[in-house]
Amino acid sequence: PRRGHGYNREPTEELADEDLESFELPDEAEETAGTVMNAEVFHVPTSATLEEIARKMTTHKIHRVLVTDPEKGHVVGIISTMGILAAISA
Repeated sequence: PRRGHGYNREPTEELADEDLESFELPDEAEETAGTVMNAEVFHVPTSATLEEIARKMTTHKIHRVLVTDPEKGHVVGIISTMGILAAISA
């Protein structure tokens, strides 16, 4: 459950196979990745600074950004808010 700007995390037990087997979606739940995805893709070049990436994340309220190689023009990785926090707290 969401509280304020963070999440309330409580210890959880590992799910058993029986728990997953008993989980059922309603018959009308026919959602797919294509129907629930956000089509806007956010990316930064490999040369982007952590500050630039963090600014983009906060501006757009996102938690992951694709990292692209400007010379090759394709995705080479992904950076997350946890990745940024790990980098600045090291």
